[in-house]
Amino acid sequence: MRSEIHVGNTTTFRLKVRNARNLGYTLTGATVTIYLVKPSGAKLTKSGTLYNETQVQYTTLTTDLDTAGDWQIYAKIVSGSVELYTDVLDFTVYANP
Repeated sequence: MRSEIHVGNTTTFRLKVRNARNLGYTLTGATVTIYLVKPSGAKLTKSGTLYNETQVQYTTLTTDLDTAGDWQIYAKIVSGSVELYTDVLDFTVYANP
């Protein structure tokens, strides 16, 4: 069972990079940019890391998830002239009791 994410929590997201393996791209040395989209539509830009050959990772800071509501996270991966993206992951941040 997944636990709920609350305002101020830290949590680690792992996002699968679309088509990385199918297209034969290696992600080694790539730059990972994470986008967190707040319920208001405002966008936070963060640096992520490679988790493995097909996934990237980001662990939120306690200041990242500062608003209750429906959020989104996705990543852009740049390796040389190649840009790859992850799917958008929707998640909910709950108010603290």
